[in-house]
Amino acid sequence: MDINALRKERNDNLKSHPLRHFGIKFRGYKSFESEFCDLGVCQPINVIIGRNNSGKSSVVGALGVVSSHGKAFISSRHGNNQKLEIIISETITEEHVDAKFSKNALGHPFNGNHNQFGKRFIGERLERVFGPDFVAKRPADGPSAGIDPHAFTRLSEALGLNFTKFKTIVIPTERKVAPEVRNALPHLQPDGTGVTNVVRAFLNQDSLPRDEISKDLLADLNKVYRGDAEFVEIFCQENDDDLWEIFLSLDDGREVRLSESGSSLQSVFTILCVLRLGHTVQNIDWEEVTFCVEEPENNMHPSLLRRLLEHLATERDELGFCLFITTHSPICIDWAAKRDDSRIVHVLRSSSGTIATAAPTNTERRRILDDLDLRASDLLQANGIIWVEGPSDRIYMRRWISLASNGSLIEGVHYSIMFYGGRLLSHLQAIDPSESESDALISLITLNRNMAVLIDSDRKSINGRPSRMHLNDTKQRIRRECESAGAMVWITQGREIENYLSERVLSQLIGSTLSAEPYAQVSEIPELKKKLKDKISLAHKAADILQLEDLDTLDLGTQVSSLCARIRAWNALDNLERLG
Repeated sequence: MDINALRKERNDNLKSHPLRHFGIKFRGYKSFESEFCDLGVCQPINVIIGRNNSGKSSVVGALGVVSSHGKAFISSRHGNNQKLEIIISETITEEHVDAKFSKNALGHPFNGNHNQFGKRFIGERLERVFGPDFVAKRPADGPSAGIDPHAFTRLSEALGLNFTKFKTIVIPTERKVAPEVRNALPHLQPDGTGVTNVVRAFLNQDSLPRDEISKDLLADLNKVYRGDAEFVEIFCQENDDDLWEIFLSLDDGREVRLSESGSSLQSVFTILCVLRLGHTVQNIDWEEVTFCVEEPENNMHPSLLRRLLEHLATERDELGFCLFITTHSPICIDWAAKRDDSRIVHVLRSSSGTIATAAPTNTERRRILDDLDLRASDLLQANGIIWVEGPSDRIYMRRWISLASNGSLIEGVHYSIMFYGGRLLSHLQAIDPSESESDALISLITLNRNMAVLIDSDRKSINGRPSRMHLNDTKQRIRRECESAGAMVWITQGREIENYLSERVLSQLIGSTLSAEPYAQVSEIPELKKKLKDKISLAHKAADILQLEDLDTLDLGTQVSSLCARIRAWNALDNLERLG
């Protein structure tokens, strides 16, 4: 099966990966001397966070020990008192029980029917302890410690070493693509060794598919570099020293030697080659691979890093490997925190050695900021703020954004909503303090440069008709400052936000049809005032029944669409969609 066919087949089960059934924890390995590193059951994407030399690579190394049945463990590289312990947990199934507990056997060593005895373990997780010899032992403590020894032996035999079927591939922190001598047996190494010879072979040997380089790898490269560079060709040439080199042609006519390019380009090219060509060159079965990329952020611009991470996630979905990323980059942390197929594991030094903890909540993730000495604004903050007058405005706003974006834009992830409190607007400004004539005003833009401000127009009705819009001095100033700063300012077309409620919604709220059409422009709707005593109750009830069709009221649809476009731009979502 070629790599493209494998990708199509994988689309049927995007969450599958080789470690999905197994829990892994270990100690006595490198920096994890006495404390267990508990990885639990791994997610499709696992981001290992920690300072330099904190022990992130030890996690990756331990996975290699497991996948090699202990052969990758070199005792001389560990302390004299360290004793490797790897605990693997796996769920017992009916198939496991039937394989080792006969339905026809009775009596010793179990009471009654053996199969009935074994069925008590179905659904339970069996823990087994392994040392460097990888002979399964019963744990001294924990849920599996009390299992009957004979039952433990049979269950362990039924499970076998299925968890070690996976192969660990590690892209190290240093990646380099160099000129190479022609080798008739091309071999691809994760650090970039062999990349030149493999690309040469694919482009020039009849036995290998040229399109894998000239079309597919080129497309991968342009997907990651889109917006920064456009590559039109990948080719190889032999230099005067009889060494082959990879060249990249750009759309502006330039040709660059990959070996003399920046380390970020060499790094990206190496990762893409391993993913694209590993199946053909080394017969890698990606569904049995744990793919580890160490510190992808090295010498990489944040926007390029984000696109590389998205590409890795897409490849993971299509090929089925389990992805591990070691990093201390806030970009990687923020990216992982917003995905539902990933988790963050925090590795840090303590007085008793290295420890690792999962960070599933924002509170726990924020502790990572302190460990990495990152500013609170560097991570786990929404990428923009919408300023509204009060809590009822927030209720409407989040519902409108959800409707207009089909639920894709989420408060707290893609944007936050903050209150400026009506008359308190006069104490705020939408420009940088250095541009202000007054140091008494609070600058909104210093809190977040991505912002939008919603302001009630306070228009009135004169003889049943809306008056012209007369904004007070504060609102006019905020509008000018927002426009100058490139921020969005939305002034309601009606008097206030409740005027955006459609006739359908208003009729349902009051339980009858409206006596007139005040909803079109004026704010005070007598029927509503009789039904509800406060704006927040009204907002909650209205939000529950609002539908997409209700955005076609005054300029509501236009304004919400513009706001959604802003939010998408704040989060670079349009760029990511184009990359897909």
